Amino acid sequence: GTKFCECAKTLAISSSGELIRFPLRSFGELNPTLYGENATFIVKTANEIYTIAQKGSSAVRKNINLLGSAGTGKTFLASCFAGECAKQGRSVVFITAFDFFERARKYHTTFTSDKDDLLAPLIDCSVLIIDDLGTESIMKNITVEYLYSIINERQIRKKTTFITSNLNINEFAIRYSERTASRIFDKKLCYTKEFKFDDIRKIKV
Repeated sequence: GTKFCECAKTLAISSSGELIRFPLRSFGELNPTLYGENATFIVKTANEIYTIAQKGSSAVRKNINLLGSAGTGKTFLASCFAGECAKQGRSVVFITAFDFFERARKYHTTFTSDKDDLLAPLIDCSVLIIDDLGTESIMKNITVEYLYSIINERQIRKKTTFITSNLNINEFAIRYSERTASRIFDKKLCYTKEFKFDDIRKIKV
């Protein structure tokens, strides 16, 4: 018809190193022993995320938010989710918060006919993963506005968005506005998990 199929989107994404910043991993690579006393938590979380990945577009709570300190395995689980979705033939964009901000900034300050190419992949892909949200710059009329716009548009289209962040829910609302936080943490549409432990690299095993 008039839309690109998933394989075409995947090919376009894979040909651009900017759209997948991380290696796509497998849930089978998870080593719970690295998490010490938090092993049960990480296994349960991984299983829940895996189930969402397996359900694909039919999942009711298809959006995922992993919050917590650095070094707790959030990016690794996001990579596992991305890998599982890619196996299913779903198009995946996996970028850092900085990359997201740079695309939004360039889009806002560009006036050429090809400017839509900057944000279209973030809106059109089946699965969008933004890693480390909260570390990017806040620029007036850009950061908050474009984040809300993309999140809202993807929810309207019933597409999956996966966010990792060191911020908690209250900090999210302060940084990005209550309106944006209400979209990102909508309990009917989103699975949210807070990692309330320290960097696993500090755990002696």
